[in-house]
Amino acid sequence: MTRKRIIGLFQTEIDVIRKIEEWQVHSSQADQQLYAITKDADFYVNLQNLSGAKVTSAKPSIIEKAKSLLTKNQPTKDYLVDFGLSEKEADAYQQEIENGLILLVADELPQKKERI
Repeated sequence: MTRKRIIGLFQTEIDVIRKIEEWQVHSSQADQQLYAITKDADFYVNLQNLSGAKVTSAKPSIIEKAKSLLTKNQPTKDYLVDFGLSEKEADAYQQEIENGLILLVADELPQKKERI
């Protein structure tokens, strides 16, 4: 699985779109795939259409919610770890996503090895 690089946490769709546009213009890694992670499944379709980024919802399914009640699992955190964030990053961003913020991340490019 490809590790992810955190770009930022945003409150509104407009803020995310601005950051994506800025990333595409000014980043030396503008061809990296960007992902917006949100708990709102309806929101992500609109954002994907407007921004060109792949957008995914961290909203747990009904089955995941039921399992979490019985096992004390945290479905949003588990989703973030499965997505490619570290445990520490998932802990840090889980509640923010559940509170409605949007997490923007990019695939981390592999390190180029220098030849000697």
